[in-house]
Amino acid sequence: MKRKRLFSVVLCIWMLLLLALPVSAANTPVMVRLKVDNKLTGDKPPTSINFTFVLEAVDDAPMPAENTITISGTGSKSFLPITYTVPDDYHYTIREVDDGKKGYTYDDTVYQVTVQVESDNDGKLTAFVYINEEGSTVKSTSAEFQNKYKASNSSGPPKTGDSFNPSLWIGVSAASLLALTTLFVVAGKKQKRQPK
Repeated sequence: MKRKRLFSVVLCIWMLLLLALPVSAANTPVMVRLKVDNKLTGDKPPTSINFTFVLEAVDDAPMPAENTITISGTGSKSFLPITYTVPDDYHYTIREVDDGKKGYTYDDTVYQVTVQVESDNDGKLTAFVYINEEGSTVKSTSAEFQNKYKASNSSGPPKTGDSFNPSLWIGVSAASLLALTTLFVVAGKKQKRQPK
């Protein structure tokens, strides 16, 4: 009986000691920011416009607070941080929104993103980011979009220095024809009047 009581007391003390020990965190979270580069080629636009990019998760991968970013003209920007707490492979896509602005050709490339989160023996997480174009195996550290701008010429075809006006030429031709006809008529009358 005393042994059972002693065993129960020792067991309770042991459990209390276990509960009192500091519990180490399972994993130290890691944060990742996914980067987008925007380039603009072609003619120089009169004003700078905003380009919008969208991040979408595959299979419920963790997401940032906002899944869109805008870049004014040419430049780089990153999405808000994504926090990871569990080692795994996480997949995303990044694409550009075609806003249909006149003169612009938007890049329709879709980028695939893989974030590999690994844990060391101390529970510290490390993340590795791989970005590639859909259908390509070439890895990059950012999603790079190439947009084009072509200025529209609202006054018609390009100026060549030759200003052809059909109405003017028709008028000049008619006046010339009238003048020649008049000359022939007058010359014909003069010939008839000359004495033989």
